[in-house]
Amino acid sequence: MELDSGTSKLSFVEKFVAFGKRIPPAPSFKSECLILAQGVSRTAYEASFADEAIKISSPLDFTDTGKLVDICKRKSIDAVHPGYGFLSENSEFARALEQDGITFVGPTPDILSCLGDKTAARAMAESCGMPILPATREAISDVSDAAHFVASVGYPVMVKAVDGAGGRGIRLITGPGALQNGFARWEMR
Repeated sequence: MELDSGTSKLSFVEKFVAFGKRIPPAPSFKSECLILAQGVSRTAYEASFADEAIKISSPLDFTDTGKLVDICKRKSIDAVHPGYGFLSENSEFARALEQDGITFVGPTPDILSCLGDKTAARAMAESCGMPILPATREAISDVSDAAHFVASVGYPVMVKAVDGAGGRGIRLITGPGALQNGFARWEMR
């Protein structure tokens, strides 16, 4: 998403204070910059880049889309830069901002939803003609189905949880015993 010169208030929302490098270009939009961050003080280095620093008291506040959108509305924020990770991957947050007329500086909510689902992301990449490695088209929940697929491609294989994020739920499987043990562990979760 590109900002235009009509943006008057741009907010940077970060779970951790790590946004100083992203704030300086904003003045070229002649916009007021606000930061919402956990533990930021008005005298913090990062706060010196912004016109206003809004302290978020609890890390749980970053999971409260309604609270964040309310802050944006109360402060008349036009656009939100979500930082990296966390909110930048949250399609519900992007959609809530969009519904209230606030620009999400990042992918559209639909793209975020698609890329948050490994099966859907793979299908999208395939439909765009991108080269992809062999994989199942649908999630597998049965070890015999997994063994049948692996027989067609050979070991080693990477097994990924459909809803795993940030590297969670990814396992290297080097042989049939590891496949059987891996499925037993995943079923217990």
